[in-house]
Amino acid sequence: DLANSPLDFGKGDSLTLEAWVNVNALKDGQYVYVVGKGRTGNKGFEANNQNYALRLHGQDGAACVSFLFRDAEKAAAGKTKATKEEAEKNWHRWTANDGFLPGSGWHHVAVTYTFGKGSSVKGYLDGVEVKGKWDMGGQSDAAPVVDDDDVWIGSSMGAQAGSTFNGLINEVAIHRRALDAKTFASRFNFVPP
Repeated sequence: DLANSPLDFGKGDSLTLEAWVNVNALKDGQYVYVVGKGRTGNKGFEANNQNYALRLHGQDGAACVSFLFRDAEKAAAGKTKATKEEAEKNWHRWTANDGFLPGSGWHHVAVTYTFGKGSSVKGYLDGVEVKGKWDMGGQSDAAPVVDDDDVWIGSSMGAQAGSTFNGLINEVAIHRRALDAKTFASRFNFVPP
């Protein structure tokens, strides 16, 4: 039953998104999808229906963990042209300050969040928590957009090239709780050659 899907997350629900990624290339300023629900371009769904997404952002040559959702607040009706700030205010994006170099092999990435508690966001890279900031729309306690659109791995927006992951993705997991730092530390065990 799509209407009661365990992949739908609403206000008060906790979420963990995690995956192993091996990035071939990522341009500075580019956001590519690891996993996201909504924003597929599927017929019958609003274009900006992002329930949640784990993405990577190209920043100073590095791939940084990023989390995105759109809140359920409706835009002001009757406006023909919105300012950039107005257009972005319903989007909430958190991005880590530091990342890893594309072409450097496999990395474990994760984000945890409880919808309705903007301060709850945490990002992880290779088993270690990474600091970051809400860099679009600001921190929000708002409920996210929820509908019956698909969950996609590795792409979004109708498989638009700019949002599509260039590399390999493995062991994608979506949890209905926020996993703790100890769990992520146990996931990543780097053994140097």
